[in-house]
Amino acid sequence: MHGISRGQVVGLGLPRITKGAVRIEHYASKRSKFIMAHDSRIACFALSQDGQLLATTSTKGTLVRVYNSVDGSLLQEVMRGVDKTKIYSLAFFLNAQWLAVSNDKGTIHVFGLKFNSGSPGSISSQSASEPPHSSPSFIRGKVSPPVIRCCKRP
Repeated sequence: MHGISRGQVVGLGLPRITKGAVRIEHYASKRSKFIMAHDSRIACFALSQDGQLLATTSTKGTLVRVYNSVDGSLLQEVMRGVDKTKIYSLAFFLNAQWLAVSNDKGTIHVFGLKFNSGSPGSISSQSASEPPHSSPSFIRGKVSPPVIRCCKRP
């Protein structure tokens, strides 16, 4: 099992119990949320600084999904690539405006995150039947190392 914590929010990967699932514990509200994130086993996940966003990737390493950790809704799905790879880390930056993804191919992908509300601080579910997609974006300037790393190393 993998685990990460952001204050009053804790994420738990449940690889032996349910393939592709993550359980989120919101201690302040005494609520749990069980999210079926992927069909394959979870390889890596991260919580945003405020604990409201959950990013996940499976052992395939091709898709990264971003969920609302409170209600479990899928907010955005981004494609890292078509070839299978091991994801080493996921990290949110700048109030969850950006998501960095590092992998065993020696690359770091940076995705711009865009949600329905248009502001990173407020989360709202997408009403469309298909989740929104993002194309890779590039940032100028310095990128700090990830605050949270919760992935298996080879």
